[in-house]
Amino acid sequence: MNLTNIRTNRSQYNKVFWNALSEERIVVQTCQTCRTKQFYPRIICNRCQSDDLKWEDLPLVGELYSFTIVHRSPSQEYFPNVPYVLGVVKIDDGSGVCVQLFANIVDVSIEEVQTGMKVKATFPILEDMTTLAFTKY
Repeated sequence: MNLTNIRTNRSQYNKVFWNALSEERIVVQTCQTCRTKQFYPRIICNRCQSDDLKWEDLPLVGELYSFTIVHRSPSQEYFPNVPYVLGVVKIDDGSGVCVQLFANIVDVSIEEVQTGMKVKATFPILEDMTTLAFTKY
């Protein structure tokens, strides 16, 4: 699988996220003004436009909010993997604030995948790069 596009699109705003994955951690930006958590990384808070952002860890367990089964891959690199599951995972930070992440759902049969399913983070290494996926908890 060719991950060149991901490697070349790293910036000062998202490299903290990618570095944390290599430590098997999930981090998101938290606005220190309004306490909003946001993902994907941005220059300013998407709620109050403050630039006072700090990286904070998220729990590694969440809930599958939504998913789709991909039967026709948008890219040749993924052709060998079809069908595969892409999901939106909702993670509660413990204070009632939820963050949603989009990732592959792996190591679970397609028939078992369902919304509301508890999932845990896993950190597959593809082409020497740590990525994020989730599996049944």
